[in-house]
Amino acid sequence: MSRREKDRDFGAEGERAFQGEVDAHFVARAEHWQVVYEERNLWSVVLQHRRRQVLAWVDGVGLARRSRVLDVGCGPGAIALELARRGLLVYAIDRAAPMAHRARLNAERGGMNETLFVGIGDTHALSFQDGAFSLLIAVGVIPWVHSPVRAVQEMARVLRPGGYLIIQASNSAPMSDLVDHLFAQPLAVFRTVRMLLWRRLGLGDYVGTRPRMHKHARDDFDRLLSAATLEKVEATTFGFRPFTLVGQSLVPFRLGLMLHNQLQSLADRGVPGVRWSGEQYLVLARKPINEGFEEREPPA
Repeated sequence: MSRREKDRDFGAEGERAFQGEVDAHFVARAEHWQVVYEERNLWSVVLQHRRRQVLAWVDGVGLARRSRVLDVGCGPGAIALELARRGLLVYAIDRAAPMAHRARLNAERGGMNETLFVGIGDTHALSFQDGAFSLLIAVGVIPWVHSPVRAVQEMARVLRPGGYLIIQASNSAPMSDLVDHLFAQPLAVFRTVRMLLWRRLGLGDYVGTRPRMHKHARDDFDRLLSAATLEKVEATTFGFRPFTLVGQSLVPFRLGLMLHNQLQSLADRGVPGVRWSGEQYLVLARKPINEGFEEREPPA
């Protein structure tokens, strides 16, 4: 366990408080996530890029039809539906009931009831047998769990030997946060005053706040995966939204999109200083095959 992970060791009471705050956040924003991929902003562009990369890796590993796949933190099912359309047998779970409900409705509308099964579940305690899945997807999950270590260990447990994990972490030092980092101290004071003023007005917490998510340095996250006996196969970074100050973009959409595309192109070409400075770190990992293990799908 890295020092950063130890620093976020909440204890039982803290875990419940943190996870409750996260759950409430996503319950309240379930409707937003239904349409987020179609919005005209750079966050939508980043999410579309993430989905394309995930699906490209899925296609690349060459799973047999009806291979069993688990999508953890499925949201309204944007990726799960694409997996089901590829002939895979998909189990999709989310902690937020409204998210799972929307995923279930989308499966019905897409005619995927026979290959996409949706439920409510906790990443820290997956209700599946050991080695149940050939592939596990976990994007937009690790930043929002109270114990990334425990969550990754559970993911490794339910993967069969030879199975793949596609997992995303939030970069602890993305290029897009550079301006905010330069003004970190005065901004911290500003945010505190803003929150206290909002509460003084009797309006609860400031409406722009959200739970503080976990962020990882790339090497720390790689070690977290290795500790769960997962081997990194491939990795990429992406997401170069415009520089922000107090969470607000400093450039208009068109210019921001141009900057994002240029920086993403440099990162994809492995240019030093840019390659690993995207907002999100996406990893394709594999659970090693034990000696003497016969590689085949577990029974349905």
